[in-house]
Amino acid sequence: MTINKKFLHVTFAVLLFSSSLIARTGGEVYKFYKNIDYDFFFDKLEVSFDICKCEIETSDQWLAGFKYTLVEPIGFIESSITPMHFVGLDIKTADAKKLMRKQGTSRKGDDSTTFRHAHFIIFPVLGYTLGLVQDFFCFERASVFNMAYISEVIPSHNNDLVALAEETVKPVSKIWFANPVAEAACGADCASSTAGYPINSLYWCDGCRGSVTGSDTGWSRASEPLEDTESVAFRVINRMHAYSGMLKTKESTFAYNPVGSHMKSSMCEARYFPVIVKDQYYLQLAKEDKSWDAKNFGKIRFQYDFKTDPTDEDSVFFWLWRERNMCGGAAKCRSTFNDQ
Repeated sequence: MTINKKFLHVTFAVLLFSSSLIARTGGEVYKFYKNIDYDFFFDKLEVSFDICKCEIETSDQWLAGFKYTLVEPIGFIESSITPMHFVGLDIKTADAKKLMRKQGTSRKGDDSTTFRHAHFIIFPVLGYTLGLVQDFFCFERASVFNMAYISEVIPSHNNDLVALAEETVKPVSKIWFANPVAEAACGADCASSTAGYPINSLYWCDGCRGSVTGSDTGWSRASEPLEDTESVAFRVINRMHAYSGMLKTKESTFAYNPVGSHMKSSMCEARYFPVIVKDQYYLQLAKEDKSWDAKNFGKIRFQYDFKTDPTDEDSVFFWLWRERNMCGGAAKCRSTFNDQ
C-alpha cells in the first residue's frame, strides 16, 4: 500500500499555519509538523489482506475486515524538576512552589536519586490532522490538549508512603518485586529491549533502567535527564494502565500473564490491561532536526545527543507513540480515552 508522503507534509504545514493563529507560547508542541518523526509512522505501517471479523454490538452478526498495524503519536510526556512547568507549552505557573509542591533535584546534586514532575497530555496529532480518513484507519480521536496526568496533584507521585499504600490495592501489584532477585531479572529485559523487543512479562522492569521498584513515584536514579524522564514516564503509563487511563491496543504476547486469565484480542476494540504493555509504546525526543528516533522503553543509551543544564530545570519533552492492531472495516473507530 502506498501513501503520498508529500501530501501528508503539506497537510501538516497548512494546519501549522492555522495553529499559529492561536499559539501564544511557541512551545515544542506547536512545532509538531517538524519535530515529529513521521518516517517512523510509515516504517511501522503494515496492511495485510488477512481476513478478520468483529461482532456487531447490536446483533449476533459479524463484520469482516482486513488486518493492519499502525503507530501514531497519541500525546506527549514532559518532565521537569520544577512544579507546574509545562515544558511543551512553555508555561510556568507562578508561585507553584508556594503551594507546597515538591521541588525536584538536579542530576548534578549530591544525591544518588532525583525527583521529577511529569505530565501526560493527550494530543493525537494524526487523528487531529487526518480526521477525514479516520473511518479507514482508526487514528486516536480524543480531544486535543486533554491533561490526563498532572503529577503535582497526585499524592502518590510525590510521596513514597502514599505510593506504597496505593500499590497494595492495585489489580496487579509490583510491591513484591522490590528485591535483588527481581532487579537481576531486569538484565534480560535490558538485552531484549536493546534489540527492540522489551519483555512484557517483566512488567516491573524498564529494561536497562532496571526495576522501577514497588511503587510509581517521581523518584529515579540520578543519571541524565533523558533516562530519568524515561523512567518516570514508564511509571506514569503503568499507573494509567492500572486505572484504565491507558488500554491494551496491540496483540502483544506475555510468556507469563500477570492477570492469570485468557488475554482478549484487541483487534476489534482496545482492552483493559492492569500493567504497562511495554512493546506497544515508543518515546521520541522532540527535535526539529529529527535526529532522535522513536525508541522503545528500556533500550540502552550509549551516548546522548541532547544535554540539559540545571539552569533550564532539566526539562524534557517526549512524544509518546503507541502501536495499534486493528481489523479495518469491521472494528468501530473510537477513542481509547473517551466515547468519541
